[in-house]
Amino acid sequence: MIFENVKDFIKQNKLPLYRISQIRQAVYENGISCWEEATNLPASLRQDLSENIKILSFEVIKVRSSKLDPVFKALLKLHDGCKIETVLMKPGKTWSVCVSSQAGCPLGCAFCATGKMGFKRHLTDEEISDQVLFWFQYLKKHNLGDRVSNVVFMGMGEPLLNYVNVVKAVHTLSSADYLNIGQRHISVSTSGIADKFFNIAQDLPQVNLALSLHNADDEERTRLMPVNRKYNLETVKEKLEEYLTRTDKFYKG
Repeated sequence: MIFENVKDFIKQNKLPLYRISQIRQAVYENGISCWEEATNLPASLRQDLSENIKILSFEVIKVRSSKLDPVFKALLKLHDGCKIETVLMKPGKTWSVCVSSQAGCPLGCAFCATGKMGFKRHLTDEEISDQVLFWFQYLKKHNLGDRVSNVVFMGMGEPLLNYVNVVKAVHTLSSADYLNIGQRHISVSTSGIADKFFNIAQDLPQVNLALSLHNADDEERTRLMPVNRKYNLETVKEKLEEYLTRTDKFYKG
């Protein structure tokens, strides 16, 4: 959901402005999945919202769960028919969500099933942040917890190739008005799009940057990850050192 659309809807219909905070509470604190569940709103407003604003920007096709661990995977259908996956997991005491940033992926890594799909399109910032909102709703509905504590951009796609929308999504997820996930608890994983390291150091200095290395030999890494032809290990190392200096994340042990 783009919450600015809710604000515009309330203002355009000359409704009391306190309705905005009531809607925010219903969506981002109570975790409603449909407007009928927003019992703090009058029935007429619930109906109007149902007809004009979607809480999620996709359709949930199915959710699967592990029999061994607290892990859930959802298949989502976007408005144009593209499908993506997102994962909810609890590796320790808190819940983490793994989000996709693209439908498909253009990089064609040898070990990656998503790469074999080819590239469909970038996800919008709404489609990215809504994956976390969906799992927040899921936790509430199934009494599994009150919040998502961590987000990792390690799903389908290369996040740094969809840079603008990833940055927007991070700001939405970390906003105190919405899900309030601290940026230190958000990680962006990259195959090594080195020319974006400076940007992320500037725009999201608190976010964790993770590198998918897979091999420390240039020839072998190129075989596994064609992106290494453009951003070889020496280039990645140089840009990572600049990133670490700018964000002051060098280990001081």
